[in-house]
Amino acid sequence: MSGKGSQRRPQQVTEQQLAARWAETFTQPEEPVEHKTEGMWLADGLEHAFLGLVYRGGLLDPVACYDYDAVIRGFMEDGCTEEDAIEHFQYNVIGGYVGERMPVYLQRMTISQAIEIAEAE
Repeated sequence: MSGKGSQRRPQQVTEQQLAARWAETFTQPEEPVEHKTEGMWLADGLEHAFLGLVYRGGLLDPVACYDYDAVIRGFMEDGCTEEDAIEHFQYNVIGGYVGERMPVYLQRMTISQAIEIAEAE
């Protein structure tokens, strides 16, 4: 059955419920993806947003990379507004540096958009 009444509406959740769900954001995989990734940290519950590995200059081991927009959409599917999802991501996911093995989050944009953001900061 389709129509306006059959659209899925996001369920409202409290900040405490959301924090509890994402409290254990970073874990190490049970088995390394390959020998170079031993000790790589993965973000629990964000498998839908996993993009691959990022290799950074000066560091031999890669880190996990996730799609920023997919992470935000996931929080919104859990009942957050877009504003709350972004705030939760900035404060609880990337807000605390936990070491060089921490995953990175890619926000796709044009180079013009990236320059505009960099100049605004």
